Amino acid sequence: MKHQMTYAELQKIAYAIAEDIKARITNPYLFAVVRGGMTLAQLVGYKLAMPVGTYYPASGQSLHPSRNYAEPVERDATYVYLEDVIATGRTVQCIHAHMKWAPDTLNYEIYPAVIDSRYDGGDFAHIAQSTALITPNWVVFPYEEMDRVVEGDHGLFRDGTSTNSQKE
Repeated sequence: MKHQMTYAELQKIAYAIAEDIKARITNPYLFAVVRGGMTLAQLVGYKLAMPVGTYYPASGQSLHPSRNYAEPVERDATYVYLEDVIATGRTVQCIHAHMKWAPDTLNYEIYPAVIDSRYDGGDFAHIAQSTALITPNWVVFPYEEMDRVVEGDHGLFRDGTSTNSQKE
């Protein structure tokens, strides 16, 4: 079953994530996971009055949100990856692999807006669950067109809008 998430619902989740980050993380660096996490990340960044970097899971590259791009990442920082949905765990695995290079003083958290309740991608290490909508329904985000999102055996397909959405 599909559920069309409203902008107000997404904003409520984003602001809850911002409050959780403010309460739990001392030195966060925000990253939008391309493409689905960009709207969520901008909402969280706005609420926290912080810049947002970009993380590309397909290539493992990221653009840092440093307040001064010449300044190195501070010690004891936490990279906060903001993602729209965790369903298959593909992006989670990319982030885990990406962070293997990080020094011990660099932490990371993954904040999804939605977690598929059937997610079986392993443990939930580094995944913040308390702020996410956990549902068995397929969530269609406010920036997506309901009629272009179709259910398939690998989750929702965004009808040709990304290479990950092509039916196999």
